[in-house]
Amino acid sequence: IVDDIETNRKILKEQLHNWGIESDCAKDGTDALTILKASKQFNKNYDIILLDYLMPGMNGKELATIIQNNDAVATTPIIMLSSCDQPISNEEMSEAGISSYLMKPFREKRLYNTLLATIVQSPQEQQSSQLSKSARDAIQERSVNKENVEILVAEDILLNQDVVRLMLADTIYTPVFVNNGKEAVELYKEAPMRFPAIIMDVSMPVMNGYQATKLISAYEVSKHLPHIPIIALTGHALKNDRDECLQAGMDDYLTKPVKQTDLIDKLEIWTGRAVKVDAVIAS
Repeated sequence: IVDDIETNRKILKEQLHNWGIESDCAKDGTDALTILKASKQFNKNYDIILLDYLMPGMNGKELATIIQNNDAVATTPIIMLSSCDQPISNEEMSEAGISSYLMKPFREKRLYNTLLATIVQSPQEQQSSQLSKSARDAIQERSVNKENVEILVAEDILLNQDVVRLMLADTIYTPVFVNNGKEAVELYKEAPMRFPAIIMDVSMPVMNGYQATKLISAYEVSKHLPHIPIIALTGHALKNDRDECLQAGMDDYLTKPVKQTDLIDKLEIWTGRAVKVDAVIAS
């Protein structure tokens, strides 16, 4: 969050917190660049930048342009906020790497929907046009098939649930959400053969993903049931995090923010509902 007015920063931070989104604040462009530089040193990546336009010293467009020209953070989507009508043209916004524009004051729902749309379609996916076309073709082919495949998704953050729901909206997969590991274990035990795959967040209240996975695996063994593949979906992106997921009994691993193509590919592999796609990736 980059805004020179402290009240605005506090309001935005509180709104994001209520949606389960962690955020850091900068009071101006110089402060923002310092934070971004430090974040790369500690391997901390920001998924979105909320950027005010009217700021002293360096305005939002100037800061966005600097960020766009920095290879380390150039692909981070930027949502511009301003108290005046759109101050720059769409072409200038695109050149500066600005994904969306919101005029203050805006309703929480509009901010939420803009965040959701930005997360689902990041600049990296927009740039991979050939691969995206292949993915869209595959989705269309799957949608012709009326098969409905339910997937159990354990995720405590509502925004992340909405992201997964939107990514799977036009596929054969229907997500069934629970809010923690305990609920995932209970729903699995009610009908062990209902779900051909489980997507499991790691950090959740009540019971985390590691504990839930171990309980599900133990239940399978005790009841002599077929193994249900569990795919970790987590913000923990270090190598030892992946190893911990596998050691806990998970079968595969995806990191947040997840790309739609990666999520669908994993589900196709583990559910056996794979669609052959001849993807052409532009060099």
